[in-house]
Amino acid sequence: MPNLAPYSFFNAIGNDPPMIVLGLVAHPTKGTKDTAANIRETGNFIVHLVDEAHAERMNHTSIDHPAGVDEGALVGLDMVPGVAVAAPASPARRSASNVGRGTSSKPAPIRSQCWPRSSMPILPTPS
Repeated sequence: MPNLAPYSFFNAIGNDPPMIVLGLVAHPTKGTKDTAANIRETGNFIVHLVDEAHAERMNHTSIDHPAGVDEGALVGLDMVPGVAVAAPASPARRSASNVGRGTSSKPAPIRSQCWPRSSMPILPTPS
C-alpha cells in the first residue's frame, strides 16, 4: 500500500554515493509513524520534489489516516511503478516521501528512489 507523507526534514547530503537524509519524527501517541515503519518493512522509498500545481493535493495527504489507507488515491494522484525500487512514486509536493510497493507519482519532476543505508533513533531529551 503506498504511503504518502509530506516532509520538510530531508536533505541531500552527498553525491558519491548520492544520499538523502530523512528526519522521521515519532507520532506523539502511536510511536513509529507509517513512513518509518514502511521503510523498515520494505527496504526502499522514494522522495519526490514536485511543483506548486500539486501542492494543495499533496498537503491533503498529510492528514493522519489509519495505516493501510492509500493517500494518493484519496487525493487523485496517478501512481506509476518505481524503476529502481519497489516503492510507488507519487506526483505532487515540494517534498514528499513515498513508501509502499511498486508505484510512483506521474507529475513529480524529480523522484529520488532510495534504499536505507542506516538508521539512528533519536530519543526525547530527558526532563
